[in-house]
Amino acid sequence: MLATLERAGFRIITLGDDSKVVDKGSQPTRTGPLGGWLVLGEDYPERVANARKSFAENRLAYVKLVAERID
Repeated sequence: MLATLERAGFRIITLGDDSKVVDKGSQPTRTGPLGGWLVLGEDYPERVANARKSFAENRLAYVKLVAERID
């Protein structure tokens, strides 16, 4: 992934694995007129549950990357 970004003209500024600091306690719901489900779809809670399971099984990582376009 990094090589692809660099070939596309980006310079990596920071890269970190934040998997250990992800909030794994709160549960998303479809309550209220506004929420993540509004943008991400009605199956948002199910997809979040699948992601949480994948985190717990070390099959998914939360990676934060900051890059800038080189002109």
